[in-house]
Amino acid sequence: MSQLMNIPHLVADPRWRERNAGDWQGVEVSTLTGIEYDTWRQNTMADIPGGETFFDFQNRLTAALKDSLTWAQHWGPLIVVAHDGVQQVICRNLKLPYPYSPLCGPSIHSPRGEESPKLRR
Repeated sequence: MSQLMNIPHLVADPRWRERNAGDWQGVEVSTLTGIEYDTWRQNTMADIPGGETFFDFQNRLTAALKDSLTWAQHWGPLIVVAHDGVQQVICRNLKLPYPYSPLCGPSIHSPRGEESPKLRR
């Protein structure tokens, strides 16, 4: 990607990974049921059984953002490739609209029942 974008420094920072889904990690979404899943669907800040708390997730991303912005001051352009949950937290921290901020999107998602991902803006 760094060659394609003509960016000389490529750094992979594991702090940008999506929230750990604990007991739900790797489980087909269509099979998730119960009050815990329903609660999380209504409020993605809710705890996930055996997973990373939203507080820890947000703190990890905030630290990554601060370090990345410091890095960008020295090295130049910054591109973060991340999942939707990461984008939501960063937009919230920067007080940017989500999902319609030019700094947080577009994102690719695959709605239930569709086999191919769709570009969402």
